[in-house]
Amino acid sequence: MLKLKQLALSFVFLFLSFASIAQENPMGLVAGASAALVASQYDLIDRANGVYLYANKSRTVFVQLTDLRKASLENAYEQKTRNTNSFNRKQINSFAKGNYFSVINGVHFDYSKNPTTISFPFTPDGVYWGSRNENNRALCVKSNNVATVELTGTGTPNYSYACKFSVILLHPDVDKGKKVSKGRTYIDVPSKNNHFVLFFVTKNRTQGEMEAIANLWGVPKQRLIMGDGSGSSQYYGKNYRLFGNAGANSGPDNRTIPHAIVTKLGR
Repeated sequence: MLKLKQLALSFVFLFLSFASIAQENPMGLVAGASAALVASQYDLIDRANGVYLYANKSRTVFVQLTDLRKASLENAYEQKTRNTNSFNRKQINSFAKGNYFSVINGVHFDYSKNPTTISFPFTPDGVYWGSRNENNRALCVKSNNVATVELTGTGTPNYSYACKFSVILLHPDVDKGKKVSKGRTYIDVPSKNNHFVLFFVTKNRTQGEMEAIANLWGVPKQRLIMGDGSGSSQYYGKNYRLFGNAGANSGPDNRTIPHAIVTKLGR
C-alpha cells in the first residue's frame, strides 16, 4: 500500500512539473506534435507574464506567443482628423508607451503619402471605411478568446463592434511579392488554443516560407492573416527588435507607419 501511495505521489509531482513547464514555456501547447522540432530551431529569448518571444538561431524570425488571459492587444494610431481615413505616419518606437511588451506593425497603407490612407477596412473608435472583401481577414479578440474571421461579400461588418480588439488585414493567398524574400508580418491563431495568438515577424522570407513556419508551429493556413510587409515589417520590443528588409536586395528602410499593434502586459 505504501508503495502505491508513493507511486501516486510521484505521478502527481510529475504532472505538476509538466504543468509548471507549460506555464513557463507554452510552446508545446501550441506546436503540438511539432514541439520538439520547433524547440530545436527556436530559442525563448524574452518573456513576461503571458507573453513569450522566440527567435530562430539566426535571429531573422521572431515569434511572439501571447496568452490573452494574461495580456492584451491594443491598436495604436494617430488620425490627422478624427473619423476620417487620414493617419499620420510615425516611427514605430513612438507607439511604445505604458506597460508594453512589444509593438508590431499592422495595417497596409499608401507608402507615397503622409498623412496616409489605409488600404483595407479598419475600425478605430467604431468608425468603418471601405467595403468587405474576400481578400481580407480579421483578427477579433472577444471575451479573452481569439478568432480569425474571413470576410466575403459587401456591407457593414457588424462583428467588429463586438470585438474588444479587431484589425482587418489580408488573406495569405493575396500575392504581395510571393516569391520575394523580404520583411513579412503574419498573425496566426492556433486551431486548438484560441486564447493564444501568435505574431510572426521576419527579416527576409517569401510568403511560402511564412506558411511553412506557421505550419511548423501548428497553425494551419486557414488561420493565417497577413499584415503589411517589406520595410513595414517591424518588431519593437522592450529588449529585442527586428526590422524587415524592404526588398530582396535591400535592407530595412527606417519606414514610418500609421498603425501598430501593441501588446500590453496585464489585463
